[in-house]
Parts: sequence; structure tokens; C-alpha cells
Amino acid sequence: MSMYLLISAVIIIVTAIFHSVVGEKLIISPTLKLDLPQIFKSDFLTKRTLRFAWHITSIVWIALAGIILTIAQNPLDTTGIFIIKIISLTFLMSGLISLVGAHGKHFSWYVFLAVSVILWIGVMV
Repeated sequence: MSMYLLISAVIIIVTAIFHSVVGEKLIISPTLKLDLPQIFKSDFLTKRTLRFAWHITSIVWIALAGIILTIAQNPLDTTGIFIIKIISLTFLMSGLISLVGAHGKHFSWYVFLAVSVILWIGVMV
């Protein structure tokens, strides 16, 4: 098993859990107490959409970690390398968007860029 891919998957899973738990407590719950614009004239729908969209992000990260772990268990072939490179570039773009969008003040860019680099190294060695 590729240790680089394993490490990146663990980082992603920990980040996803942190994102859901801490984000729910510090961002989602307080935001849902505010008067928000309504989707289809429904306060309930607006607030549910915001909550599930937040947590779906974490679920997708865990799914990506699962894909990485599945690929890591086998010798890398062309398809596996291609998939890992796509995931690496996805985390690279996420890191750059976070860096620029939050002017470097949100630490997610460190995590995203670290995952991207570790994945890229994992397919190069």
C-alpha cells in the first residue's frame, strides 16, 4: 500500500470530520438562527439546504478518501494514476480558491495543498 496515498486519505477523513463537527457548531447552527433569504418561500427549505450542503461536502471528501484507499491497495496502473492526479488537482484548486478567497486567513488552504502535494508525490514515486 502506498503510504503517501494512505496519509492523504487519513488527512482528508480527519478534515471531513472536523469540517462537519466544528462547522455545525460554529457556523451552521448560529447561521440558521438568522433571518435568511427563503428558497421557494420556505424558511425550512432554506435552512435544510444550507445544512445538508455543508455536510455533503464532508461526505464527498470521505468518498474521495475511499477511492484513494481503494487505489492505494493495488499497484498503480495508468487508470489509478490518472484518478489520483484528478483528485490531486481538485485539492490543488480547492486550496488555491481558499487561499485567494479568504486571503490566506482560513487554514483549509494548507490542508488542501498538502493533500494535493502528497497525492502527486504518491503517484510519482
